[in-house]
Amino acid sequence: MDVLNQMIKDIAKISLQDHYDRKKVVLIEHGTTDSSLELHNVPNDAIVIDIDSNFNNGKIFSNSKGECKRADYIIVSEEKKVVVFIEMKKGASDTSDIIKQLKGSFCLFKYCQIVASDFFGQADFMSSYSLRFVAFKHVNLEKRKTRITRYTASHDKPEDLMRISWASTIQFTKII
Repeated sequence: MDVLNQMIKDIAKISLQDHYDRKKVVLIEHGTTDSSLELHNVPNDAIVIDIDSNFNNGKIFSNSKGECKRADYIIVSEEKKVVVFIEMKKGASDTSDIIKQLKGSFCLFKYCQIVASDFFGQADFMSSYSLRFVAFKHVNLEKRKTRITRYTASHDKPEDLMRISWASTIQFTKII
């Protein structure tokens, strides 16, 4: 986590907030009004990276296959040994587009692993961490019961993402 903290600028990180005797983080879907999600019981060591506001590879790639897309956030926890890729949508959205966004963020994660290996001398940087891909849909719209959809036992690939609809708050353990 020290290497990741050195590698990522503070401006790209979202601070954890106190929530009773634990931590929470508030994630905001950029470009919308009143579209946010609270993750409760986030591990104390978690680093939350706001990719959507701080990463743009569109000056290099042509985006002919969606390679410039990226998800909104990455959350990393050494305590839980997990990396969570999160995409938020205020309304309904095409799943193939969400998969491209999650893949783009996974590419950024792989790049961080290579940078840690080549520049920080960390050859196995986060190689033992579990990967989780999650899409939140219908964030902060009319109140309905939160619906969680999984297509496989483990949502460890962008194509096998977990979809959560109608949530305004959720426990971190539910998405890992």
